Amino acid sequence: MDGQNFTDIKLHRNDKVGTIGDKCKTVKTRGQNTVVNPSVLFNRITCVLNNSSEMAAFLCYELALQPPSLFHDGVMRKTAKSSMGVLLKSFTTQQSSMPENGIFVLDGGHLLQTVVWPQPSTYAGVCQSYISYTLKHYGAASTVVFD
Repeated sequence: MDGQNFTDIKLHRNDKVGTIGDKCKTVKTRGQNTVVNPSVLFNRITCVLNNSSEMAAFLCYELALQPPSLFHDGVMRKTAKSSMGVLLKSFTTQQSSMPENGIFVLDGGHLLQTVVWPQPSTYAGVCQSYISYTLKHYGAASTVVFD
């Protein structure tokens, strides 16, 4: 892609981003693909336990196709980033100026929506526009995070 215009790049269906659920719908057991519902599997395991000391042996392997803390009913859970901001603000005091050794940590998603892509441009040209925007508005002591 480097050195090509964005309008000239053709992406194939194989290049499409897929969800974790698309990749892990079934588990292969004894040569057969079987659809597994982790909640039902956990309920069945807890039904056959005689006492709680057996729990470690039954749960020594991962039961979920997807991390249950991140997914609910096959869909990724919504985040509550605003609650993290409120919590952080409660532990800080407001200052009138930026400290000398302070840095900016930028959300890469915000930059994707803010920076204007020059038309026509190459991959290197778009990267350079992101770098120049970050340096102009936030300085060299800044970090961009894509989450």
